[in-house]
Amino acid sequence: MTEVPDYLLQRSRERRSALGLGGDEDGGALAATGDAGGGAPATASAASATPAVAAPAPIAPGVPDPEPSAPAPNVEAALRRKRVPLWALPVVALLPLWGYVYAGTLEPPTVEASGALVVGEEAYGACASCHGAGGAGGSGPALDSVGTTFEEALEHAQWVYIGSQGWLDEVGDSYPDGRPVGGGGMPAWGETLTAEELMSVVVYERTEFGGLDPVEEGLIDEEGNLLVEYDAEANEFVDVPAG
Repeated sequence: MTEVPDYLLQRSRERRSALGLGGDEDGGALAATGDAGGGAPATASAASATPAVAAPAPIAPGVPDPEPSAPAPNVEAALRRKRVPLWALPVVALLPLWGYVYAGTLEPPTVEASGALVVGEEAYGACASCHGAGGAGGSGPALDSVGTTFEEALEHAQWVYIGSQGWLDEVGDSYPDGRPVGGGGMPAWGETLTAEELMSVVVYERTEFGGLDPVEEGLIDEEGNLLVEYDAEANEFVDVPAG
């Protein structure tokens, strides 16, 4: 049996006392254990010499909590952003329906007249004093039935060219639809209007007042350019000269 030297026991007691683990009592127990168990007391002494992990000190009463750090810029911007009020949500949800209904109330855009229709509208200014600016009639008849009276555009052009008296002299005493022609009402415009103006005013009256399609009748192309002119001597349409 090995006896633990006193200086080691004293050193152990001092160490334990420094660590707050007890003094002489533990040292005496260590000596007794050393006497009883031989080499075991050295192991127990080493184990008891390991310092314990100190628990975190509690926050003292009355000490304020640390202030939180500032939020990130994107989070701060989101917090400042105004929210849509609940009462407005149904209104927002109905916006697409409202837009659809509103679009349905709009009138389709008017196609801008071009080519023969522009020239014809200007030439018709001389006719408006009798037939009215909108073709509703005045001292002369309304033009809303011009497509029935002159079913063929060629007859319409001939009428404008020679007038009512020329029609009575050269054609007969009735319109193509059978109605009688009164003398002296319609002036002859063949010597007043150019070939382009005369044909353009025919196109304008048939389009604006008669509701006909001059493109289908072969009078103008899709761009509104005249395709034919009236030849009074041959009483027929001829192609518009190129250029």
